[in-house]
Parts: sequence; structure tokens; C-alpha cells
Amino acid sequence: MTYTQTKWNLTPLYAGYESAELQNAFDMVEEQTASFEGVRGKLTPDISSEQFIKIMRASEETSRIAHKQMLTALLLPARLLSHVANS
Repeated sequence: MTYTQTKWNLTPLYAGYESAELQNAFDMVEEQTASFEGVRGKLTPDISSEQFIKIMRASEETSRIAHKQMLTALLLPARLLSHVANS
């Protein structure tokens, strides 16, 4: 059985390092991180469940986007290298 490696399609993540979508994601993560710093004082034992859920959802969304950025940073160079190796 022969396996032919093809160029990876990373567009479901981001188009590339220079894409506007990736830059917007970096800006959003930076803003959310700064915003989360302001929430620390509200994380007390008597916080309402609604407020806590709102904070956690924002944190989860920030984490999701940061993971997507990390995958792009890890996989894009590998994609470029595999393309060069197959040329």
C-alpha cells in the first residue's frame, strides 16, 4: 500500500501567518486576557452562578481561539516543509 502525502489544508484554521483573521484573533485574545484580569476580584465565593457562567464562557472562548492559534503556529511550518520535501 502506497501513501502519497499531500499538502495540508490549514484554511479551516487560518489562511496563514499574515491573514487578517489571525491578527484579529491575536487582538481578541489580548483584549480578553486584559479583561479577564479585571474580573479576578469578582471571583469570590458569593459570586452569582450567572456571573460565574458568563466569565467561564468568555474564558473558554478565549482558550478555544488561543488553541487554534497554537495549532496554526505548529502546523503551518510543517505544511510548508512537507510541500518543499514533495517538490
